[in-house]
Amino acid sequence: MARARSFFLPIALLAAMTLCLPLAAQFWQQKKPAAWSSGDCKKLLTNSPWAKTYVAISDYRAIGSIQATPLRITYVAQLWSARVVREAMVRNAQLDAGYAQLGPAEKQAQDEEAAKFIAADTPDRVIVQVLFAVNKDFYAKRLNTYWQERTVATLRNVVALAGPRGRVAPVGFTPPTADKAEMQFVFPRLMEGKPIVEPGDAALALEIDMSHWGVMKGEKVRIEFAVSEMTLDGKLLY
Repeated sequence: MARARSFFLPIALLAAMTLCLPLAAQFWQQKKPAAWSSGDCKKLLTNSPWAKTYVAISDYRAIGSIQATPLRITYVAQLWSARVVREAMVRNAQLDAGYAQLGPAEKQAQDEEAAKFIAADTPDRVIVQVLFAVNKDFYAKRLNTYWQERTVATLRNVVALAGPRGRVAPVGFTPPTADKAEMQFVFPRLMEGKPIVEPGDAALALEIDMSHWGVMKGEKVRIEFAVSEMTLDGKLLY
């Protein structure tokens, strides 16, 4: 899947806005995407069954620093292969662009582009987009460089998508750029001929072993998506 431009507020702000919100509202089941508000979209993209926010905090003593403020990395993992996530991205972009005020020709052009993006299903792949933010500029640049230097081959023992029957390594990777702290992992959807998760399973998890970075020693990120919550219109989406 091609990378799309990001339509999000700063990650740390989004996390603060959404982590405290309960999932009980389930607006994605009650309203069509065209009726979603900006807040709805941002919640779905940061704290929903298909997107999770994870905060890793380093113990500076473990890396020999006496600074008082701990190193904090905020990750937002989004299942781009789930259609509902792409719908939220499109709706959010429309709201940001003032879609309601556009003329008929402009709306048609945007509708056609949006329809192609939303329809880009990946039946044999799971696509996970990961946005990250670091509270210290020095380490933000260092982390960005770390990921820019990774390849699919070097990620085999660093990143995995885990289900109840095992783990799969990425088969595709798009690193972050100098001005965009987000990356994309592509995983096979099948493991030994069967889906990595199925209805009735507990969780799908993105695992990142950050001990290879050499700063947050021993830090192993595990971002879980509850399978029981990922069904929409009778279909398990991921």
